[in-house]
Order: sequence, then C-alpha cells, then structure tokens
Amino acid sequence: MNPIEVNNPIENSKKKPISKIVRIGILILAIIAVAILGARWYIQLSTTVTTDNAKVSADLVSISAEVAGKLTEVYVREGDSVKVGQLLAKVDDSQYLINLQQAKGALDLANANYVKLPDDIKSANANIQKAQTAVVAATAQVQSAQAQCESTQAQYNSAQITLADAERQLTNTKALFEAASVAQESLYTAQSSFDKAQAGLTVAQAASDAAQAGLISAQASLQSSEAGVSDAQAKLNALNGSQANIYKSQIESAQAAYNNAELALAHTTIKAPINGSLVKLGALKGQNVSVGTSICTIVEPEQVWVLANIEEKKVERIHTGDQVNIVVDAYPNTVFNGQVEEISGATQSSFSILPTENASGNYTKVAQRISIKIGVSQQDDKLKPGMSAGVTIKTNSAGK
Repeated sequence: MNPIEVNNPIENSKKKPISKIVRIGILILAIIAVAILGARWYIQLSTTVTTDNAKVSADLVSISAEVAGKLTEVYVREGDSVKVGQLLAKVDDSQYLINLQQAKGALDLANANYVKLPDDIKSANANIQKAQTAVVAATAQVQSAQAQCESTQAQYNSAQITLADAERQLTNTKALFEAASVAQESLYTAQSSFDKAQAGLTVAQAASDAAQAGLISAQASLQSSEAGVSDAQAKLNALNGSQANIYKSQIESAQAAYNNAELALAHTTIKAPINGSLVKLGALKGQNVSVGTSICTIVEPEQVWVLANIEEKKVERIHTGDQVNIVVDAYPNTVFNGQVEEISGATQSSFSILPTENASGNYTKVAQRISIKIGVSQQDDKLKPGMSAGVTIKTNSAGK
C-alpha cells in the first residue's frame, strides 16, 4: 500500500466519481428547465406582440391669431396649466371697435329706411295726387289758351277785313278827290281810317302771336305735368314692389357686416379652447401678429395615447381591445396598462413623400409597419407627448 494514500483519506474521497444516478438526475433537471423556458418563450411569442418602435402621443392644439394686430397683453407662460375659456392673450382692438361702430351705423340706417317705407309710399301717393292736380290745371290752361288763340285769330281776321275796307275806301276817295268830286277833308278821313285799320291789324297780329305762344307754353306745361304723374307712379310702383326687397337686402347685408365686425372684435381676445398645459409660447407682448400666427400650443396631459408601429406580419394577431403593457424610457420601472383602440388603415410608407416604387414601376418588397393606437388606462402627468416607449400587446385578450 502506498503510504501517501493511507495518510490522505480526504483526498481519496474527493476523487470518488459522481454516481450515475446523480448525473442522470442533473440531466433531467436541465432538460426540464430548458423545456419550461422554451415553453414560456413559445407561449410568450404566440400570445404577445412586443416592439420598442412606439412613442407617447397626444393632441397638440396650436392656438393661432384669427385677426391681425399688435399683442397688447400675453397672460400666460410656458408650463402654465390653463382651463377652457381662460384668457391667453389680447390683440389691440381699437380699429375693430371702430369697424363695429361703422357697421352698427350702416345697420341702423338700413333699418330706418325699411321702417320709413310706409311713409315713403304715403308721400309717393301724395305726389301722384299733386301731379294729377297739376295735369288738370295745365289742361285748363291749354283749353284757355286755345280759346284765346281762337279769339285773337277772329280779331285778326276782322282787322284784315277792316283794313281791306279802309284801303278800298281810301282808293275810291283818292279817285274822287282827283276828280274834284270830294273835299280835302274826305280824303283825310279816309286816310285816317286806313291808318287806324292798319294799326288795328298790327295789334291783332301781335295778340294772335301772343296767344299762340301761350298755347305752346300751356301744352309744354301739360306734358311736364303728365310726365310728373308718370314719374310719381313709377316711384310708387317701385316702393310697393322691388324697393321693399331692396331695403330688406340692405338690412341683411348690413347685419352680416355687423356680425362680421362683432366676430372680429371677439377674436381680439384669445382664449384656451381646452383644458391642458401650455407647452410652447410662440408670441410675445408688443409683437405684431397676422391671421394664422401661432400664439401658443396646448396639450391635454390627461388625454394621451401610445402610437406603436407593428410589423405587418404580426398585425393579424392584434385586435381592438387587446390588453397592453407599456413601459416608457423615462420610467423603466413603471408599467402602464392600456388597450388597443385603433388599427390604422394604411402603412406608414403610404404617407411617405417619396413613393416606394421606382420610376419603372418596380416595387421592392420590404417589411412594412402599421400604426396601432393604444389607449392608456392610467392618465397622469408622467406621460409626455414624444416619449419613447416599448409595448407588449397581449393578443386575443380583448374583453378579458
């Protein structure tokens, strides 16, 4: 016997080989462990869909100026919490107040014109009666002038006869005087009668001309009066017909202008449309803004969701209502619960500016991703829009 072996019994015991049964047991345990891990891995792959291609999203409401002008006040700062209807900023309203006053004046005038329409109709009827009276008077003047013309014409005809008789008497008297049959006084008498008859004819002619001129003037006055009746009747017809519609249209137009001016004035006060947090302030007090200039941006932190881009080959397993575990990079130890709310109707590449196919029409097949909207159950201030996230979707868990 080797003396070394006798003196070292412990070392001899360590060198004893492991029994076959132990080795078999270890192998069985290892196989069982691998089987359990494999089963869990398979179950997880078949019942979940996982991706880190996700981010927190929310509705970012950009508040823009609806009228142009200078910002006289800005009442908020970045990070402030705001409520619906809270005043955010104020645009100088001086010009808009003037515009509103002008529009109100135009509206009042249009209403006044419409209100006095019955008075205008009454006045138009009075004008017609007045014009008709003038026609009657002018007709009487024409008739009188015609009678005067007839009278002066008769006087003129009579003066012509008298002049012819005086001329014949003068001629006979001259012949008798030359024959010494009558005295000188007879000749003088005949000459005087002729001169008077000639003067009478001149007077009659002038009277006849004046009467004719009076007739022409009376006829012109009658035509003017008749035109006055027609004009007054036309105005009355307009008032009874289209003028009322015109006044109504003027009122509607003035009312629209007033409403527009009132709305523009209201838009000089910029208010929050939703509850939320102000994440960006884009304009400062004293700055001139135009229509559409961004004043600030508001996000509602309690209404956020997660947008995950899932490979198209995995989308078939996902359904609306499936439960989701969400982990954001900012809080790696916190799990947020959620559920699938919507599956996009198109892949992300469909919205790309550059088409996936080339100029020849050939399409290169690449894995596409479809956006999944995931609602978050616990809405709090931790989740911020834009945060990176990882999601695990529990497929076929809808309604559980």
